[in-house]
Amino acid sequence: MEDAIKWGPLLVKWKWIVLLASVGVGYLLVKLRLKGMEQDQRSSILDTITHSVWVSIGIWKFSYILFNPMSVLSYPMTLVYFSGGYKGWILAVVSVFIYLLYKAKKQDMTIHLYIILLGLGYGGASALYHGISWVTSYNDRWFHLGEILLSVVFVWWFYRRESVSQAFHGMVWLGLSQIFIHYFKDVHVGMWWGLSRDQLIFLAISLIGFIGAASPRFIRNERGAL
Repeated sequence: MEDAIKWGPLLVKWKWIVLLASVGVGYLLVKLRLKGMEQDQRSSILDTITHSVWVSIGIWKFSYILFNPMSVLSYPMTLVYFSGGYKGWILAVVSVFIYLLYKAKKQDMTIHLYIILLGLGYGGASALYHGISWVTSYNDRWFHLGEILLSVVFVWWFYRRESVSQAFHGMVWLGLSQIFIHYFKDVHVGMWWGLSRDQLIFLAISLIGFIGAASPRFIRNERGAL
């Protein structure tokens, strides 16, 4: 497959087209999971999920200011070319969790539903993205195959109605399984404790899930989940 296609005056990378299609599949699964809810509640939840995705992207991109303030002050254009990297993604994961806590409380809902919806959307997007990558790429074949299998399992798990009451446990297992599968990449570059950048992000997800599963407050909310 060619690396990019020409669209009018623009050169569009195939990677971005595949990512866009993957996000569309994830969004469709989330909508299907909410089928049967009242329209107003469904729209409110979808708006919150969409905003949380944009919030995470914004924090990841502009957290470069936080981690490299002098570079930005000296050369503001660096914001166009650089992002917060793996530290920015970890900050984004934590910030989105806090944002969802706030929105869930404001909407008088349980955060567990938001967690399983994000997990479902991620699983659907990941299954399509890695499926196409497995077919078209000659690198990381075992990694992509493992991601496909894990994504299918987690899509099934998060789609079940019973998964709402087990949301934080799902976060823990999602994070741990992703840490494991990333060892199958052809090139593994350890940064901290032998973990790669992506593995550190999933470690943060697992830790949030573990804290939520052990918190008395969330356990009480879990029993009253939708």
